[in-house]
Amino acid sequence: MQLRKKWTFMLIFAVTGVLLGIITAAAKTSEPVNLTWQYNNWWFQQTEDFFGTFNENPGAKFAFSDQKLDGSRSFEYKLTFTADVTDKNVQSFGWDKLDLYLGLQGAPDTNLEGFDYPGYMDGEKQIFYDTLCIRIKRYSDTSATVCRMKNQEEQILGSVQLSPEQRENGHTFNVLVSYTYEDEANQSLTITLDGTELLKITGAKALVNEGRLGFEASHMTLRVMDAELSYLDTAEEKPSPSPSAEPTAKPTAEPGDENVPNTDDSSAIILAMIVIFAACTAAGSAAYSRKTRITR
Repeated sequence: MQLRKKWTFMLIFAVTGVLLGIITAAAKTSEPVNLTWQYNNWWFQQTEDFFGTFNENPGAKFAFSDQKLDGSRSFEYKLTFTADVTDKNVQSFGWDKLDLYLGLQGAPDTNLEGFDYPGYMDGEKQIFYDTLCIRIKRYSDTSATVCRMKNQEEQILGSVQLSPEQRENGHTFNVLVSYTYEDEANQSLTITLDGTELLKITGAKALVNEGRLGFEASHMTLRVMDAELSYLDTAEEKPSPSPSAEPTAKPTAEPGDENVPNTDDSSAIILAMIVIFAACTAAGSAAYSRKTRITR
């Protein structure tokens, strides 16, 4: 009887170890990135509380990250900021502009003035960098738009109108960029502003790969209280990069789709349930056998 009891406990111990291994394998790891920025000290300031600009003057003022996004790894990028516009003329004529760069394919000169978009000068002509950005206009147009610049042409990928609360000075904006990389044929990108979806697209590697994060502010006071980039896998799991395809718009999800579990997570749960059932069956069988022996 003591031997059976010992084997029962050993079995349960082994099953527990297997179960913990399954749960650990199914969970994604998070690798935070220490973002550092390039900017003109005259316009941008960095303190313990925020990073931003008191630029209420005309002309684009840039800041961009030293780090480039790796489109072969899943990541999340979170932004928390305010973008107050206090000048009455700016409000009346709609001169304010804020671009949040998510895939800037270049390093703009932070000293340049008068540019409508980051790029470089070719003689007297401005050449625009390819990029992906969120453009927020709080006056006149009052919208949040996801734009893509590709080969000197701008494309609108998604847009929503700002609410009256979002137009108020002092409003805190929250941006969440979620990029999922499965393989070279399957990637997806979702961008939300204050919980409202701006863009959901598949085949998104070309939009972000090797691009920088950044800001362009004009005629406003920008204060970024939080800018967090985290990769959601480990470096060892990173696949070998290869040429990426152009992004493809993803159909709008049907109501209830958000409740459908992830396939990998479901498999792990089912396997865990099987292991637990096997453990309980074994333990129950051992207990029944012991009870039968005592009765006899």
